[in-house]
Amino acid sequence: MVISVKAFGQDVHDVMDKVSETFLKAGGIEAT
Repeated sequence: MVISVKAFGQDVHDVMDKVSETFLKAGGIEAT
């Protein structure tokens, strides 16, 4: 269970990175 949760958390982290990257590139906005 712990491994599954950890893997899921990593997936979420990767997705958030990609979303942030795409958003910054598309909007030209820098998060502070």
